[in-house]
Amino acid sequence: MLNIAMGLLFILSGCSITQEFSFNKDYSGKMSNSIDFSMLKSFMGEEATTEDNSLDSIETVYKETVEKLKDVKGISDVKLTWENNNTLLVLSYQFDGVEALNNSLVRSEFLGEQEGSNGSFAQKGKKLTYLPPKMDLDSLKQTEGIEESGEYFSLALKFNFERQIKKVSNKKVELSDSNHKAALSNNLNEIMKGELEKSIEFKLK
Repeated sequence: MLNIAMGLLFILSGCSITQEFSFNKDYSGKMSNSIDFSMLKSFMGEEATTEDNSLDSIETVYKETVEKLKDVKGISDVKLTWENNNTLLVLSYQFDGVEALNNSLVRSEFLGEQEGSNGSFAQKGKKLTYLPPKMDLDSLKQTEGIEESGEYFSLALKFNFERQIKKVSNKKVELSDSNHKAALSNNLNEIMKGELEKSIEFKLK
């Protein structure tokens, strides 16, 4: 399930998260996880970089994740960088196949530390299915201040394919670039309604 402590750092800080998966024809590729702190920094200014706050806590967890990913078979070129005037924290790496990607997601703490917290993929032939993160929605709903954060926190998913997408199961997924790219974004209010619990099946050409 979603690690509530970690998830609340993202949500109550008004962060937005983008996870982008790029697949070659052989299902090797690149994954990047970006956290946008621009809203937090606009509210807090220099206080957003002081010790013992959410920004520093998240960066520390991600530095630990980098070291874990370096030990995962099939994972390479692991990088953690600040971009956009130090408002965007990006962790990226290359994977040599779906198995390596799934193993990396198990070892990561992008959204939480429990198994299933970061989603996974299942691949058979030219069909690739994204299995979304498991989230403890009941605990989130009981958290003080969660409703006020509903419009500020968002999780965007992007999928890029060298192959062309023939069909996608989730009607809310938007296709672009001649059906080589797919995207889905949910704010917290939509996530609380269970919109993120639906798997996405891609049939590729």
